[in-house]
Amino acid sequence: MLLILLIAAGLRVRGIGFGLPALNDPDEPLFMMTAVELLRNHSLNPGWFGHPGTITLYSIALVSLAVGGIGIATGRYADTDAFVSAVYADPAILFVPVRLLIAACGVACVLLTWRLGKRIGGSHTGLLAAAFLAVNAVHIDYSQVIRTDIQASVFMLLCLLTTIAIVEHGRLRDYLLAGVFVGLGCATKWPAATIALSPVVAGLWRIAREIAR
Repeated sequence: MLLILLIAAGLRVRGIGFGLPALNDPDEPLFMMTAVELLRNHSLNPGWFGHPGTITLYSIALVSLAVGGIGIATGRYADTDAFVSAVYADPAILFVPVRLLIAACGVACVLLTWRLGKRIGGSHTGLLAAAFLAVNAVHIDYSQVIRTDIQASVFMLLCLLTTIAIVEHGRLRDYLLAGVFVGLGCATKWPAATIALSPVVAGLWRIAREIAR
């Protein structure tokens, strides 16, 4: 599994700075500028809820704060204005770290797919599923751009894992965690709401089984 994760990480990091300093993807500048506005306005309200993209926007803002803070603390930039000027001249200063965050989420998807497959069909099934996702061209492509899809997938996979726990144990914490992951998924991208069907159906199944007894 470690080898699969290393391959997944290598494929997603390879060429991750593509296109820069040009901004060719239509979504990346929107997300980046909206997150920067959060910082500039000292507000938690992004003012845009199209995807809604809220979790992604907050993540971008945190990465931007970290990059700028480290740069100023180490003397690379004299102050905030110098940092902003540097980013304006070379957007890769911020874009690459945020893309790396999305790539890390992509690798997390591979890990969670392994855990899910292992819980459902055993060790070999988990490894096979993870290996397929690790080299999936579409998943690699989306793991290299600043979008909401990959982050939403992480929360959806976590919800599926807690759904299995609901089926197996039916503990209150399993239901609560499932609800949290559904909420985080929806706050990242609206279509993630569909994953709510999994814990709902699992809960209904447990109720029906108890009644049948």
